[in-house]
This record gives sequence, C-alpha cells and structure tokens, in this order.
Amino acid sequence: MPILKKDDIDMVSKYNSFVKNYPCASFMQDVNWGNLKKNWKKEYIYLERNKKIYAAMSCLIKNTIYKVFCDICS
Repeated sequence: MPILKKDDIDMVSKYNSFVKNYPCASFMQDVNWGNLKKNWKKEYIYLERNKKIYAAMSCLIKNTIYKVFCDICS
C-alpha cells in the first residue's frame, strides 16, 4: 500500500480526482480536507492497479499524549 507523497503534485491530483469521483468516497478523504486540520498528522493511502487508483483511505492522526502529560503535571 503506497502512502501518498504530498509533494508529488500529479499523484495528489490523481488521488483527489479518485476520491471526488468514486461513489463511495467522502469529501473528508480529499487532501484539502486534511489541510483544515491543523496540528494533525495526515497520511493518504491508496491502491493502484495498472497505474489506476482503485481504493483510497485518509488517516488524520492527532497526538494527544502531550496534552495529557501537561494536564497531569499541572
């Protein structure tokens, strides 16, 4: 499963096009949606066959360990 390289403009466009046009996809899988989530780690995973994306998943990861640690220490 490849992880989308966010600096590969062509692949990002291909990924966004797939999630925009696939009937079961959500707008929340779009890379631009992830950009709204500040201080979150963003990873986009996809599957390709014959250079065509046939599955995609976005993972937005929020690290809360620091906040929990700060709450305990204060």
